Amino acid sequence: MIQELPHSLDAEKATLGAALFSINARDQILDMLTEEDFYLDTHRALFKAIKGFKEKDSSAAVDNVVFQNYLRSVAAIDKCGGVSYIESLSESAPVTSNALNYARIVKENSLRRKGMKFAEDLSTASRDETQDIEDTIDKACGKLIELSTDGVRADEFVSVQTLITGVHKDILDMSHLGVNPGLKTGFSAVDDIIGGFKPAQYVVVAARPSCGKTAFALSVMSNMLNMQREYIVRAKDGTVSKASKPVKVGFFSLEMPKEDIIRRLLAMRSLISSRLIYENKIPLDPDSKEQNRLFDAAALLYDLSENYYICDEASMSINNIKAAARIAKRNLDLDIIFLDYFGLISNATGNYKNLPRWEQSSLNSREIKLLASELNIPIVILHQIGREGEANRPTLANLRDTGAIEQDADVVIMLHDPDRNDEKDEGVVDSTKYFFRDSPDDELVQVRYVNQIKAYIAKHRNGRTGECDLALLSDFVRFVDFEDVMVN
Repeated sequence: MIQELPHSLDAEKATLGAALFSINARDQILDMLTEEDFYLDTHRALFKAIKGFKEKDSSAAVDNVVFQNYLRSVAAIDKCGGVSYIESLSESAPVTSNALNYARIVKENSLRRKGMKFAEDLSTASRDETQDIEDTIDKACGKLIELSTDGVRADEFVSVQTLITGVHKDILDMSHLGVNPGLKTGFSAVDDIIGGFKPAQYVVVAARPSCGKTAFALSVMSNMLNMQREYIVRAKDGTVSKASKPVKVGFFSLEMPKEDIIRRLLAMRSLISSRLIYENKIPLDPDSKEQNRLFDAAALLYDLSENYYICDEASMSINNIKAAARIAKRNLDLDIIFLDYFGLISNATGNYKNLPRWEQSSLNSREIKLLASELNIPIVILHQIGREGEANRPTLANLRDTGAIEQDADVVIMLHDPDRNDEKDEGVVDSTKYFFRDSPDDELVQVRYVNQIKAYIAKHRNGRTGECDLALLSDFVRFVDFEDVMVN
């Protein structure tokens, strides 16, 4: 009776599926496995092709169209199982964050097969009296050591001495040139605490419904129109210089049509009531201040928003979002991504659909965390606070759906309106007058409704937490620093 060698085709499919649809997973898998670790010849050929694809262009995201074109160019598509088999692998890796777990199963079965082969070879050699037994044992010891270190790279642990020089130089160079590695929010009170959004950060902005999550995100986007991303350029002779480029922003809107986003940005920049803009009631008199301000705001947005991109698909799965983000990063070189909002990510397909909501949300959160790391840009998601965070100061425990967000996020900003549930006497009118202007040269514009919003930095993985005051100019659905609002 022939004994079947240890293997798991499901684990091999899941490993290859993860490597095909995630650069981060692919690189981890290529570091851990080799062709020989796969049991099926088709899987060996596919792994070899993935490795060759990376060597051709290490930064390119692996998607079906691009990868299949590569396979045709090297005449390997049939060896890899054909187009339909390759496409089916996307369903074999439902959670790319588990890629290392899948790969470990493949490696474990490979080592078992190699161990069985080692034992068989040792038994055969030991019976061969023409061979010196001491030499046979010596060779066996060497082979056993190879097996014990199979899959372990010599460079997995990096000496701190190797790292310290480069990191120390980066700190001094950036300090000397005044380079800020993050992207400022444009709110001085918030930036004083978190220092802006940093590369690879997973940022959560949470609030109760209608408390300003989208307004906050769009206000940050609006502020970034006037900003530059700073970075260091290192010349071949070792000299360094400071460079900058306009910030490129991607906005995933799962709730609001892109036209409404533009209307909001116009209201923010023109300081015209959003009601007038949404209801198309701008005074038609050519000399009206509103029409002139709207024209100026539209011209400004047109000139400055060349590097702003909006995706307003109403129902997107986490895989859709990841694929679109990778393509946008590669083709548009985005510096930051906003996602409005977390609770609307679709989970209706694949293996997610049968999972409890909290588990779906946990997996989505982990995928976003890994995506931020993979793209090396901040990803800002908007999320809801549960009802229990309505009346009192919200805490991380009030984040809805899953505790994984609290664990995964690098920065959590919680917006809270302390006066939201206060009972107000009927007939009492607030006689306070509020004014605002974007710059000292602009005219003062009266704001009818101003909400003092508390911004709690509830989590900051690499810095301090704290709280500050922001003002929500409800007329213009725009956030500003509270101290910039003038009271008469």
